[in-house]
Amino acid sequence: MSTRTVVHLLRHGEVHNPEGVLYGRIAGYRLSERGRDQADVVAKALADADLAAVLASPLQRAQETAAPVATVHGLDILTDRPVTDFASASTTDVAAYTAFFHAMLARGVYLPPSAYEAWFVSAAHDDTALERIADAAPHAARAAAGATA
Repeated sequence: MSTRTVVHLLRHGEVHNPEGVLYGRIAGYRLSERGRDQADVVAKALADADLAAVLASPLQRAQETAAPVATVHGLDILTDRPVTDFASASTTDVAAYTAFFHAMLARGVYLPPSAYEAWFVSAAHDDTALERIADAAPHAARAAAGATA
């Protein structure tokens, strides 16, 4: 019997931004009242999900979106350091990414070949593609962990 891992991806809720600033990675932007409501709706929708972890960017809007989900499940929000420029990106463990990349590739999942490029799932990915990614990810994670040991 195989174990199926489901990953829920969530973008932050609506941001309080009356000036219409293109805030991108700028810190200090909080959720609007509507954004907080959106986060609460997601928390309720995921209340019965079997969540093992909640991960979020250190940016305030991401933390505020993740907080209700984490609270419902009695989990802490796991946060890594932000990657905002080449200097912070260059601290990436390239050997671990290389092992992860090749393990995913061996299982038919095509990722950006560079540790400095973004990887995302879009609506264009069908269930078969997502299942392939979910099946390959644990193998690739073990390969990455082995590369850093």
